[in-house]
Amino acid sequence: MYKQSISISENFIGSRFHLGLLYHRLNRFDKALQCLSSVLMKMPKDKSVYIARGLVYQDMGNHQFAINDFNAAINIEPTYAEAFYRRGISQLKSRRYMEAIEDFKQSYELDNKPEKNPGVYDGQGCCYHALRDYDKALTFFNTAIDKDQTNT
Repeated sequence: MYKQSISISENFIGSRFHLGLLYHRLNRFDKALQCLSSVLMKMPKDKSVYIARGLVYQDMGNHQFAINDFNAAINIEPTYAEAFYRRGISQLKSRRYMEAIEDFKQSYELDNKPEKNPGVYDGQGCCYHALRDYDKALTFFNTAIDKDQTNT
């Protein structure tokens, strides 16, 4: 269906974006990157597309490319909590623990939802564990579990 609407009009960006999301879900990362990059050529100020492409890079293990895309989303909207959270994950995976902690804190502060993302606590716990600050790691892991009982 998405390919059909793209063949009807190369300018129908919504279908190309959704096709990229679908390719990502199917773990066809090269195709996902191709679709999402073409959307960014037409819509270079769309933070959601940068987040989507950053997640593809993240799943591929290309954390510097992911960080670059999350930075672009933050430059477009400096109060975008999800971009800080996602960048924190890539910072963590890149062993930049202090930067990751700062991103998780920023995500928490910017998150205006009543139920904060428990992943920010888990991410900080992972960072402090890697830094061998086990007391802080325990505190953050326990907070993550308290905030989301399914996170066990």
